[in-house]
Amino acid sequence: MFNFPRLSSETVAFLTLGLAIGAVAPLVNLASGAVVAAPTSNASFPDIQDHWARPFIEPLAEKDILAGYLDGAYKPNQPVQRDEFAAVIRKAFNQEPVRKIASGSVYKDVPSDYWAASAIEEAYQTGFMTGYPGGFFRPNQDISRVEALVALEKNLNLSSTSPTASATQTTTNQAATSQAATSQATTQPVSTRRTTKKPLFIPLAMTSLMQPLVTPPANSQMMPANDSPSSVASDKGVSPSESPSSVASDQSVPLSSSPSSAASKPGLSSTRPASFTVSNYYVDAKEIPYYAVGNVAAATKANIVVNYPNQQILNPTQPASRGDVAAFIYQALVAQGKIEQLPSNVEASNYIVNRPPNSNQSNQNTQTAQ
Repeated sequence: MFNFPRLSSETVAFLTLGLAIGAVAPLVNLASGAVVAAPTSNASFPDIQDHWARPFIEPLAEKDILAGYLDGAYKPNQPVQRDEFAAVIRKAFNQEPVRKIASGSVYKDVPSDYWAASAIEEAYQTGFMTGYPGGFFRPNQDISRVEALVALEKNLNLSSTSPTASATQTTTNQAATSQAATSQATTQPVSTRRTTKKPLFIPLAMTSLMQPLVTPPANSQMMPANDSPSSVASDKGVSPSESPSSVASDQSVPLSSSPSSAASKPGLSSTRPASFTVSNYYVDAKEIPYYAVGNVAAATKANIVVNYPNQQILNPTQPASRGDVAAFIYQALVAQGKIEQLPSNVEASNYIVNRPPNSNQSNQNTQTAQ
């Protein structure tokens, strides 16, 4: 027989506390909605050292907008899925909601306990993303390059560069909101305050079975976010196809796909249609879905389009890679004045379409000349 020392009640209590902490430790508080599992460092990733998108990726990782996988890799060439895109835009932008979900999940294929449910909910409420007919979001579907660009351009007002353009956009949005109020009683009033992001507690071990950290990488040509509440899925079980405002009957096309959405955008010359603009920049302009032509033209003028390795090849229907999304997000933040544009001597800047002269570089040249 072994003689075990008798433990005091205090010792037992501490041992019990230690076991409890050990059980809870793997849980990571994802209050920001990112699907991250305690990354070791956001400074750099071993698999992007020679990648073209490195100058876009690293600054966003330092701001905790992007993160890598559990093995420390970023996987820049991996496609971004719709749930992951929702998570990354949630981290990158602080948009006010344009609609509010009354209760529950707005999509049938996004249960309330889904890892990206809160990010998808916010992407819906802020107007960045919508679903498909039947009330589905398709969270595991790859998002195409054109869909990502349209979502960013439409909801960040990057084309509104003048008071006139802003006034036009405001009038358009007001009309859309008014129409939505009569056609969809289930859409709630716009909140006057940004909704609180719900924290997610996910077991650390489970993240390796899920998607990558934060917003990483959808196989169809769906239309991304629509800024009109009239074309979104109802949160009371009404199929989007039953809504008077729905125009998409094809199950592969998002609800917001509509010929009217390709109308001229604010900030684009009325004498130079969007189709001319995209044709002037991209040799594969005919591959751009009709609904997205105006948005792509505006995104081009706003300098958020980044094409590697050839500026003139957009590849609009190809899945957006994690490198692509990093570049688009970075350029959108540049357009908002929230981050410095890449210096002209950085090779990656050569892939930015319609890139304006670097102001810092211009100032330096002027000072040198003096």
